[in-house]
Amino acid sequence: MKRYSSNYVYSKKTGLLKYAIVEISDDNQIRIIDTQGKFKEIHSLEFYSGLIIVGELNKEEFIRMKDSNQSLDNLFSIVGEKQIDILYISSVDFKNQQVKKDSKIISLI
Repeated sequence: MKRYSSNYVYSKKTGLLKYAIVEISDDNQIRIIDTQGKFKEIHSLEFYSGLIIVGELNKEEFIRMKDSNQSLDNLFSIVGEKQIDILYISSVDFKNQQVKKDSKIISLI
């Protein structure tokens, strides 16, 4: 089993959660655990500073969006509902609710 956490985790099902934990079972079943905004250390948890997105994300659309300084709401609007990807967005300005231009997508699966 793999476990990931981040400052924020987003999926269409859960919305934006602070310090949530994303668990991936050995048969690739994905479960999101809402920690109610409290960071929890548990066995084999990897923490990433930034944003984890659970769902489909068109990488070309993401590149166009971040280059035009779009908001996080616009990013969330292009995330698909199928939970087939766990993607880490490396650089997010949470104060201004924007993805930074130097941000990259890194797949965690």
